Amino acid sequence: MDEDGDCTAYKQSIFSTLAGIALDPSSISCCDNSTIICNGTRIVEMNLGNLHFSGYIPSEIFNFQYLQKLDLSYNYLSGSFPSIEEENEVLLILKIQKNLLTGTLPTTITNLKNLAYFDASFNNFSGDLFSSISSMYGLRHLGVSTNQFKGEIPDEIGSFKKLQHLELSENSFYGTLPDTLCNLEDLEAVFLRENTFNGSLPSCLQNLTKLKYLYVEDNELSGSIPSIVSELSE
Repeated sequence: MDEDGDCTAYKQSIFSTLAGIALDPSSISCCDNSTIICNGTRIVEMNLGNLHFSGYIPSEIFNFQYLQKLDLSYNYLSGSFPSIEEENEVLLILKIQKNLLTGTLPTTITNLKNLAYFDASFNNFSGDLFSSISSMYGLRHLGVSTNQFKGEIPDEIGSFKKLQHLELSENSFYGTLPDTLCNLEDLEAVFLRENTFNGSLPSCLQNLTKLKYLYVEDNELSGSIPSIVSELSE
């Protein structure tokens, strides 16, 4: 995609790329405010949250060569998440929470090679989340609360070593919590409430010194509570 040219060219390119979204031209501008942020002649951020967009997310939006942040949150976007056919090593932040998106996340989302922040909470996504995001080990924030995801947290969660925030509440996850969660030494917040997890909490959670928030209520957990959980609940 040719991103050279002035702000007028940028705006025309953006409206063409987001053809599936009912954009109000008066609600977005390029380079002159915080909506579209440019570094020289390169678009590096699209902050399109809470602008009452409807329609679908076109796959072309992931073709912007220098785009580091894409925020489409708090809109009325519907349909499924697009397939991403080409590798993208630039996008770091993707926020699509609070929309009307449905279906499963395609495994091609792993083509977002360096994605660090992903929030898809408050949609209607379904399917096996961890099958879709396998190998996205650079994630620091994974937020998918209030969807219809299902499945177990796999042992491979221990490979997401940079993860700081894990938000899985209000879905249909089940099974026992793997001990490999304790490999995530940077974890600060874990939200697992309102699922059907069973068994006991891994006792090794008390070794996670950075953990500040742990919410596991409204599951089918049993057994003793590690001391850190009691402290975090106070």
